[in-house]
Amino acid sequence: MEEVLRAFGQARNYVHIGRYQLALLSYDTVSSKLNNLIMRERNPDERNKLVELRQVARDENDSVAELISELDDLKWEDVQMSNADTPPSDPEVWLPPPVKSGSLVKKAPSPSVVSKKPTATKPAPKTMEVTKKKPTPKVPMSYATVAVPTPSKVTRENSTDTAPAEESNADEEGEKEFDSTGWESELVEMVKRDMLQKAPSVHWSDISGLEEVKRLLTEAVILPSMLPGFFRGIRRAWKGICMCGPPGTGKTMLAKAVATECNTTFFSVSSSTITSKYRGDSEKLVRLLFAMARFYAPSVIFIDEIDSIGSQRGSDGEHEASRRVKSELLVQMDGCIEDGSEKAVLVLAATNHPWSLDDALLRRLEKRIYIGLPDLEARMGLLKLNFRELKIAGDVDFNMLAQMLEGYTSADIANVCRDASLMPMRNHLKTLPIEEYMKIDVSKCDLPIAMEHLEAAISRISPSVNEKDIERYKDWMKDYGAE
Repeated sequence: MEEVLRAFGQARNYVHIGRYQLALLSYDTVSSKLNNLIMRERNPDERNKLVELRQVARDENDSVAELISELDDLKWEDVQMSNADTPPSDPEVWLPPPVKSGSLVKKAPSPSVVSKKPTATKPAPKTMEVTKKKPTPKVPMSYATVAVPTPSKVTRENSTDTAPAEESNADEEGEKEFDSTGWESELVEMVKRDMLQKAPSVHWSDISGLEEVKRLLTEAVILPSMLPGFFRGIRRAWKGICMCGPPGTGKTMLAKAVATECNTTFFSVSSSTITSKYRGDSEKLVRLLFAMARFYAPSVIFIDEIDSIGSQRGSDGEHEASRRVKSELLVQMDGCIEDGSEKAVLVLAATNHPWSLDDALLRRLEKRIYIGLPDLEARMGLLKLNFRELKIAGDVDFNMLAQMLEGYTSADIANVCRDASLMPMRNHLKTLPIEEYMKIDVSKCDLPIAMEHLEAAISRISPSVNEKDIERYKDWMKDYGAE
């Protein structure tokens, strides 16, 4: 313990005298020694004190690291102006040619300096203070001595004109650009074009219901990015999350909402974007995808329908190229989060057939969440959300409609609302011949949605999931679920 306290004091002394790099090394030594003491300590009270001391050391280490980064940002390169950058004030005056080495031009003798004895000067009277103006030395004209306007002499108009341009340049410089050195340019452009989505505009308010799933995703994704100091060691962020459930329950919407709420870079991957007809390019795409995700970290890699590229290995009819892609995906997922790294890469997967996934892939997808059918409140919220831009008649009862839509998925409810919104237009078109469809009056079609329209739409559209499918998902979650 004495060695730990000595190293702690040495680290603080380094910070006090401004030797921050040595302070970081000392803090690392303190953390490693405290880890050993914590592992050997049996007394709970003493162990808690050591844990608190280690947290203090980590906080001070983070503060020193931030200070170093701020000091690095303040550094700037001294750019010297060359002679060719400034034109001569008088274009008719030219400089003499430079003297070549070894020429026969004789140097002018320097005048001899004769030292004179200092003569005593009479002090001036106090009433008459005479100040002589010092003569300005004559400087020969050259490119380097031409007057250049200083920033203080620039007019306000010029400064106001250049300010927006400087701000725009700063914004452009602040955006990171992936260095494609060592990678094939076609593969890099393919990832940027087909997979990289920097600003998905989906929020939690756009998704009705699924409050428990939102809470789990917030705990697994958003909180580790907001509290990196807390999620360390055994409390590290999750490597992968798998959302399974019937089709149309909002798995893709949840993934985009996670990327938006976390303010992270979003990569959307499917089987068509990750495969290539050239041998070996699919594995390179997987490796490049994770390399770019680490560069733009914190980021989310969303793999939709992961069962199409992550099915069981060794099955009949499996191609060699598909097996290599699975192996590369498993290798990259194991290294997507490094210990102590605050910028993590999360693999968020969605599937309708979780029982088809490979066992090794399931092990890397540590959280497995079931996205089920919406409940009564969620169905009411979906109805209000879909009709938020349309007119609704006074006889519409959302509670009764939500009860009638039991067993429908979120996508099924959206289809019902879309079909009901077209009912007023269909009723108006029935009164017109086909020849007058091109001259239709929109004001006669934009009528409020009535209860009869919704009931007719529900009678025409059936749910896409049956109870047998729901029971199969629930049985799989009992065996492999990790919510």
